[in-house]
Amino acid sequence: MAAALGTELSMKEIRSSLTSYGHAVTSAGETLTVTPPAYRNDLMHPVDIIEDVAISRGYASFSPIMPSAFTVGSLTRIEQLSDKVRELMVGFGFQEIVSNILGSKEDLLQKMRLTSQEQESRVIEIDNVMSQSVEMLRQWILPSLLRVEATSSRSFYPHFLFEVGEVAILDVSAETGSRTELRLSALCAHAGASFSECHSFLELLCFYLNKAYRLQPNSHPSFLEGRVAQILVGDQPIGLIGELHPEVLERWQISMPCSMFELTLQPLL
Repeated sequence: MAAALGTELSMKEIRSSLTSYGHAVTSAGETLTVTPPAYRNDLMHPVDIIEDVAISRGYASFSPIMPSAFTVGSLTRIEQLSDKVRELMVGFGFQEIVSNILGSKEDLLQKMRLTSQEQESRVIEIDNVMSQSVEMLRQWILPSLLRVEATSSRSFYPHFLFEVGEVAILDVSAETGSRTELRLSALCAHAGASFSECHSFLELLCFYLNKAYRLQPNSHPSFLEGRVAQILVGDQPIGLIGELHPEVLERWQISMPCSMFELTLQPLL
């Protein structure tokens, strides 16, 4: 209590503050047992009880202490990189979108031709979901771009869309069983959209980021066979590039050919 508030308080003062705030308090020696009222479902940690003490006493009752260390805030390296990537993609003629990390099983799996056999079908689902449109966390950004493209058929072509955003990946080695990745996904949609066109944008992006990469032929149910490749930096796979399968476009009700690439930004630091 003293370490958090910076002020020594007696047991009597603490008990009085918590009682006036609606808590039931019992004491045994130097230990207080606090039972919050039934309606206080916002309490998650002992520090929340300490905060109630501070609020009950009033913040004006505490003596202010000036910070002893001087710090200057700044963006992390990954945020600096993501800002640079956004600037480059806009310069290439792409339009940025911002979408929800939550999605539906239909959008993330079924419309993408993903079955239980594919690695990409391992997603994080939400318990006791309130709506099927937000029942799981996206494992890649491409479905979010396709959702926008599916509603943009009346706009003049060509369409060039991109998003820099977060995805959630299952990872049993992580403390929470998952990890969050920051990714770039780009989509080209028009009558002449092709692997080569998308590759040229990827080449240009990596040129300005001064990052060497290579492509390795791959197979993926969301893409045309022979028109999809894995993006590697060194020997580390960081993403995919390819032309979308006609069945995927049909499921999204998109009438134009589409090509895309998606990659994780962390390896580009």
